[in-house]
Amino acid sequence: MNFLAFLILFSVQVQAEVSIQGPGLGNQITLSDANIYNYRSIHIISRRYDQGDEMQPEVIFEIPEGEIAWSKTIELQKGAGQYQFDIQGQVDHHSEFQKLGHFSFQNVMVAKNFQSAQNFADLSGRSLPDVELLLLQVKKNGGDPTATSNYFIRNPKQAWSLRVFAREGSGQYEIKLAATSRHEIEMGHLTHTLGTYTLAMHPTSAATLLASGMAQSDQPEILALARLITATAKTKYEKTSLIHDWVALNIAYEPEMLAIDSRATNILKTDALSVLNLKKTICTGYANLTAALLRAVGVDTRIINGTVSASDGHVLGLHAWNEAYVDDRWLILDTTWDSGYVVNDPATKHLVFSPNFRREYFDAKPKDFELHHTAQKIRND
Repeated sequence: MNFLAFLILFSVQVQAEVSIQGPGLGNQITLSDANIYNYRSIHIISRRYDQGDEMQPEVIFEIPEGEIAWSKTIELQKGAGQYQFDIQGQVDHHSEFQKLGHFSFQNVMVAKNFQSAQNFADLSGRSLPDVELLLLQVKKNGGDPTATSNYFIRNPKQAWSLRVFAREGSGQYEIKLAATSRHEIEMGHLTHTLGTYTLAMHPTSAATLLASGMAQSDQPEILALARLITATAKTKYEKTSLIHDWVALNIAYEPEMLAIDSRATNILKTDALSVLNLKKTICTGYANLTAALLRAVGVDTRIINGTVSASDGHVLGLHAWNEAYVDDRWLILDTTWDSGYVVNDPATKHLVFSPNFRREYFDAKPKDFELHHTAQKIRND
């Protein structure tokens, strides 16, 4: 799913003061929009909102014919403060410019608790009350382009803080910040991106032990539960076994989360903390929670994305499971399939979950497991 599908922008306010380490930070904002009305030109007018400046023409630029979206980086030339942007579109050179909707945002982003040899950076900021969701996308410059880590902040109110992790090793990391309102969440879109920031991180731990935006092994609730579950364990194998059993016994599968018209909102409910609170999820959520709990007690864990097949080889669909590094090998575990079954309810004609705990897919033999599980990639979470 592309979380940076943009809707219409207008009257964007952004607090420009940024103190993240890296070149050229804090002096730009990137505005983007889906070109659903086939505009050929975009006119952006700006002002320093907090100083009462008059609106100033910022830039007029052409959109190549047939382009379905546009993106423009604007220099914030009047120093730190609140900026307002009015964005207008022109269908052709003979028509008048038209206003493109409405959205406002105010942001301050700073990095703290940052050292040259750390696994993470702590970020904080402020947003306007109408913002329902913030998304930070973190990826390493020059790294795997598909290995972006997503971090969500729901209902940020005005002040927010977040720890992001260096999951791709030492180097420069790019952070994109985007925001959306409740309306855009329901439609499965984010409205706009507020700049791209860069900072250097040099982790001392492997990614398989680090937290992520979807597997928050550093959070107090996860740490406390993981320690409680594994209180009697003496080895990593015992820890892995106990956590597998707890997840499979206590989390229910929710078929309704697979509905096409609800995937955009439900994807936000599959991170480990959400699964722990809701006690229901789909395979992605099972894998995220399992990984978070295992990492919280020092077990290197991977999240695997792939497909699953029926006994006749027919592909049933996408799936996610885990591998834990125990006794010098990667142990396979699928807490989703060990939690129960999905069956058709004759009364409602809907899919429902039927709990049926088992350990068939804990420490499964690779050859047996691969009869119905096909791994495609190790997810960067």
